[in-house]
Amino acid sequence: MGFTMAEKKKIKAEYTKRYRKLNKAEKTKILNEYLELIGNNNRKHAIYTLDREGKKQLRLIDKKYVNVEITSATSKKRVYKKY
Repeated sequence: MGFTMAEKKKIKAEYTKRYRKLNKAEKTKILNEYLELIGNNNRKHAIYTLDREGKKQLRLIDKKYVNVEITSATSKKRVYKKY
C-alpha cells in the first residue's frame, strides 16, 4: 500500500502507544503487523523507531540541559542568503 509520510507518521504514533505496553511475545506480533502494513522489511529500524518515538531525552541546548521529547516531526528547511 502506498501511504503518504503524514499517514505513516500517524500509523507509527498509534503503534508506538501499543508497542511500549506489551511484553516481548506481543511486541513481536505488533511489529510483524506494523511491518506488513507499512510494507517495510527492516525490522531493526522499525524496533528503533517504535521504541524511541515520544520518549524524553536529555540534550544540551545553549549550555543548559533540557528534556526534549523525541518525535518524527519534520524540521524547518534552512534558508540561505542568495549570492
